[in-house]
Amino acid sequence: MHLHLNGFGFWCTPSFLCMVNLVQVEEELKKRWSRRFNWGEKIVSIWDSQTSFVFGFDRFNDVNDEIHARLSSHARFNEIRDYALSRWYIFISNRSLASIFISHPLVRQLKGDADFYIDGLSFQLKAIDFPSNSPLKIEEAKKDKQAFLDWWMREHHESDLSKNTIYLFLQSTTAENWKLRAELGLLKQFIYEYLDGFSRKNLLNSRTKSGLLYTEVLFFEK
Repeated sequence: MHLHLNGFGFWCTPSFLCMVNLVQVEEELKKRWSRRFNWGEKIVSIWDSQTSFVFGFDRFNDVNDEIHARLSSHARFNEIRDYALSRWYIFISNRSLASIFISHPLVRQLKGDADFYIDGLSFQLKAIDFPSNSPLKIEEAKKDKQAFLDWWMREHHESDLSKNTIYLFLQSTTAENWKLRAELGLLKQFIYEYLDGFSRKNLLNSRTKSGLLYTEVLFFEK
């Protein structure tokens, strides 16, 4: 197995499994806090292709400079810059969270597979800011995960899930929820504590045409 260093802290195999230097990545993500987190009043679909280059950068200053170099003449520069920085922030955070899971002894990832395996079950991971319009407060949602999940799936039209899924909802008591995506050290501790006590009997499950689907709903607060 050949490893190479990608950017400042991602040790990668050819299958793109990356073990993250969390301290360095956290520092880079927190630089994003200096600007508001904003997708713009109206998402313009062409912006996806115009900002896809952000996925090639690990450092905040580098991606910010590249955004200025490529897009400074854009008629809606401030909006598309915020959009591009938000895409970069979510991407780097999600990649780091997946790496945290994969670094735990209980978790495996097969070559070329974006999902990972816990106790033989394949999961996809979705990190989500706890919704402000939730009918349940977070403490209530913790007590009745099924009710919260049912509401979430109806609200976001995810009734046709075809994969086992771990939902990680983020709730800040002192700041904006999106900033918790950068708290990688604390998130690693939280995720490891969960995995240390993992049992598939504690998972939510539902019968579908493709078989039994498992779902976990986690709530991270700070």
